[in-house]
Amino acid sequence: MQTILSGTASATGENFFPALAKNLAKALDVPYVFVWEKINDPIPRLRSLAFWSTDRFVNNFEADLENTPCNTVLESQQLCYYPQDLQQYFPNNPLLEQLDAESYISAPLFDVDQNVIGNLSIVDVKPLQTDKRTQAIVSIFADRAATELQRKWAEEEKRRAYEQL
Repeated sequence: MQTILSGTASATGENFFPALAKNLAKALDVPYVFVWEKINDPIPRLRSLAFWSTDRFVNNFEADLENTPCNTVLESQQLCYYPQDLQQYFPNNPLLEQLDAESYISAPLFDVDQNVIGNLSIVDVKPLQTDKRTQAIVSIFADRAATELQRKWAEEEKRRAYEQL
């Protein structure tokens, strides 16, 4: 927990998401961490705000929700955990295949009105045994990511309003 806190303490806005992904991956000893933003244009999709892959960041991208564990998180609006055999639950998912994903834990990001606005996802290539502490860490940092995402949106809105002046 200290690793994540010290790695993200001074990061805000757009800089927070990569700092969170990298430090969470290191603290939990997992190869992949995603911070996702839900977009609804015209159909719901996810846009990565940060993607840590083993030892580097990967460029942000958009992904469909169909046949994904992320969709389960968004629909259930609660933490989801697949300790092993992830691809058996979501067959023919190209991203999971590419990552050789075996396990997954993810928590939703909520706005102030409790609408789901994204999720924080951890993917491992081996079975992932989590305890209540790990689940709490994922949930706590999902809350922080949600706050930073809303801050990002507010800053973008302010910038657009200023540009219209």
